Amino acid sequence: MKRFKLVYNPRSGDASFKGRLDRVIGQLQKAGIEVHPWRLGRECVVEDLIRDMKESKADEFYDGILVSGGDGTISNTVSAMIKHDFRIPIGVFPYGTANDFATYLGIPKNVDDCCDIIINGNTRAIDVGKVNDKHFINVVSAGMIMGIPHNTDTQLKNALGKIAYYIKGLEELPKITAFKAEIVMKDKTVVEEELLLILVLNSSAAGGFGKLAPDAAVDDGALDVVAIRSGNLAELLGVFIKIMTGDVQEDPRIHRFQAESMKLFCDPICPTDVDGEKGPALPLEISVLKQEIEIFVPYVV
Repeated sequence: MKRFKLVYNPRSGDASFKGRLDRVIGQLQKAGIEVHPWRLGRECVVEDLIRDMKESKADEFYDGILVSGGDGTISNTVSAMIKHDFRIPIGVFPYGTANDFATYLGIPKNVDDCCDIIINGNTRAIDVGKVNDKHFINVVSAGMIMGIPHNTDTQLKNALGKIAYYIKGLEELPKITAFKAEIVMKDKTVVEEELLLILVLNSSAAGGFGKLAPDAAVDDGALDVVAIRSGNLAELLGVFIKIMTGDVQEDPRIHRFQAESMKLFCDPICPTDVDGEKGPALPLEISVLKQEIEIFVPYVV
């Protein structure tokens, strides 16, 4: 019988996963998989779990770790696994608000389908980003607009999901201020101008927008950078609409390029975000670890 540790955040998204927990355990047990649940909470953080699993050599008797939550919960799990040099495949139950990373990988928000993915056992080696001393699986960003997810009412997010971010974004658009940014790659400045937002993406999606970097791949050893130049309100509204529709390929207000590593400096200091949670203070040093972890996916690419 295979054994999996199941880590779940009972407050993620609409908080509905805990009501499906018995079904998940039952589905996996029928397939010969023993499930050991572990509930995240204020006194139970994922890093403590991963450290204990490493010290007890749990990788010798666990076949994987299953994670229910949003991008932030998955990111924190991956970051702890890399920090403690603990490697077993990861299965995802996407029960956060936007679940951009799972959506990119084709993992649906349906527990039966997620169980089938884990039972089938197909895995894919994916890249992991690093920003300062933290790791991320999907996106790190900087700009005043990145305060929107943290300032959006929790009840509104739970009721409307990612639409709540769009509503809040349109509301806050006139208040967003530019910052002077410098992006340095291989000791050479590649961008130095007034910007509104910088996204450094592993996949093609962030904040529920699915095509911010249409050519991005999570196993190519590169990160995709999308930087939005400052402009007047009409120009910004046009860019915002293009972002919502996924039409960011050709626009004079948008920088797009790839990087294996980069440094980001901003003046004045602006908020940062890592996979939907508050990020570290600037400046940022960002790099990529190629095909660092294994994820259970619906099919093998």
